[in-house]
Amino acid sequence: MKIETKKVYVFFILLTLIFSLMVGIKRSLLENNFKQVEIVMSLNKIRELSIKDGKDENEILRQAKIKGITGIAIQEDTITTLLLQSKIAFFSPNDLNKFDYFHYLDFPRLNNISNNSFMIACQDYDLFQRLKENIQSFLGEDFIKTSTIDGKYYLQISQGDEEELLKLGLGYSKEDILKIQQMAFNLILRPKNTSKINQDIFQQKLQSINNLNDIA
Repeated sequence: MKIETKKVYVFFILLTLIFSLMVGIKRSLLENNFKQVEIVMSLNKIRELSIKDGKDENEILRQAKIKGITGIAIQEDTITTLLLQSKIAFFSPNDLNKFDYFHYLDFPRLNNISNNSFMIACQDYDLFQRLKENIQSFLGEDFIKTSTIDGKYYLQISQGDEEELLKLGLGYSKEDILKIQQMAFNLILRPKNTSKINQDIFQQKLQSINNLNDIA
């Protein structure tokens, strides 16, 4: 009986050793695969630095590459980041009330601009379409009106919290992606978090990434 008991003990000891050896081998393989560390910077932070120090954005990127930065993270555009790049104009309800001009804009099915509306104006049609699609997926089509006047594209948003709208993810800039690829950085796309998520928003974010696959 004692011999049988010893055999059981030996069996479990051997089993434990084999299991420990397998774990050690797997850990070693995993660590070998991750010996290289990628150093990533955010393009938004680089832009903030460019504005703050008055330096050229491309020059900062070139210096970052020389210093060993291997990847650049591109986050979805927001109204805030697009304003910093002077790509759009954004008007809050208070702004709209100050300018009588907006009350005479010819929006479909709308006689004038309501007091609680937000307005976005831009001159780039592709950007305008991207803004419209992303905001519609977040708020719904019923709360977005569009118009084109004097070569400018206007989006009127009749619902939403201003702080939430300013931070809303609005897809990625193809120009930014091309620039980062041409400078031979590794590209990391970072979808913007949102306080409201549903199937439409999720699919919109996936589609915006899929649409970038055609960029050389």
